Amino acid sequence: MMNWIYEHQVLVSAGTSIVTAFIWVVYLHVLVLGQRRQRRSEILISIGAGTGLNARCFISNLGFEPIYIHDLLLTLENGHVETSNITDRSELSAEELNNPAEATNQGPLKSGDFIDIGSYGQLINRVREFGSDKEMAGDLSNVTLTVIAANAAEAQLVAAKRTFRIEWNGETAVLRAATLTAQQIRGWFAKRRLRKFLEARL
Repeated sequence: MMNWIYEHQVLVSAGTSIVTAFIWVVYLHVLVLGQRRQRRSEILISIGAGTGLNARCFISNLGFEPIYIHDLLLTLENGHVETSNITDRSELSAEELNNPAEATNQGPLKSGDFIDIGSYGQLINRVREFGSDKEMAGDLSNVTLTVIAANAAEAQLVAAKRTFRIEWNGETAVLRAATLTAQQIRGWFAKRRLRKFLEARL
């Protein structure tokens, strides 16, 4: 065995170098993936404290980096699609506010933190100012909330969206999530469309 290694030492040395280089490439790849995963945003949009329009909408930051919530978009579907910016809490009067920051949902969100942005009925009411649930959501089939945020770890905006179906049990609306979790918007073209949508409303 030693004689064979001695006779083929150039080949053995070359093979050892190739194997070592391959191991380092795999290690570097795993390291880069882990680093990117830590810096990648993960925004959760959930429903709690009920299943109707009075249920609360919670936004959570599950990423390792803090984010700054920039805009909230609500898309209503009833045969045609209507998207509106609902970042400001228009349902609150000046007398209900303890400080001006409560009039908007803009603001920072640390890793692991969440905020309550209001009930789903209030979110819809920021687009449609009606009284009863039937007047406000009776013709709607789906509502989609899109959260747009800034992340110091990424040069572009980060975003996520989640769709809820509206079903009726008599006079009571029931919200059903269309997906198990919020869809993270990571594609360059999708982010560019969101940026253009926001810029058009400046």
